[in-house]
Formats: sequence, structure tokens, C-alpha cells
Amino acid sequence: MNKVNGNHQSVDPYSLLPEVARENWRRYIEFGEPPDPIAQAIIRNNLLEAHYFLDTPEGLATIWKCMKFLVEFAPAACYGSQENYESWVQMQGMLNKEREVRHAQC
Repeated sequence: MNKVNGNHQSVDPYSLLPEVARENWRRYIEFGEPPDPIAQAIIRNNLLEAHYFLDTPEGLATIWKCMKFLVEFAPAACYGSQENYESWVQMQGMLNKEREVRHAQC
């Protein structure tokens, strides 16, 4: 997928994320599936909780990469607070939102 948040990129935006986390984040963004607790903490902007899980220099770099991905590529409605996180899961992600918009236009 080369398009997230309306940005066209020549590189897959998910490649900014650690390889082990990419599918987890993709399923959250596109389908609203709850991700692992570390991703949830970052998405909800609970960086103290995320730091608890990733309390190493490499872990802090991972948090930064995930935050960079969110700010640069993810829909703003899917991150930043507990409320945004819960709404995104309930709405079932970006692809469901796009389907709803297309259906409403018919």
C-alpha cells in the first residue's frame, strides 16, 4: 500500500516501522483491529506506558519510528488519544471509512 492519509509515496509508508510491527499496524490503520499493547500505548499517546514496554535505547528508537509514521502517514483520526483509538476500532479502520463514504455517494 503506497497511500495512507492521502499521501502518495514511492516507498511503502509501513516500511518506516520495525518489520516485526508492520502487519500489526497495517491491520489497525486499515481495518481497525486492535494492535498489541505497545502499539496501543503509542497510538493513544501514552508514551510513559510505551516506554515501560520498550525501556531500552532500541525501544526508544522504535517509539520514535512509530510516532513518525503516525504523524506523517496515518489518518489523524486514528491516533492521539484514547477516544480516537476507541473510535477508530469501532469504525473498523480506514478501509471501512472509505467504503462508507462511497456508499453514501451512491
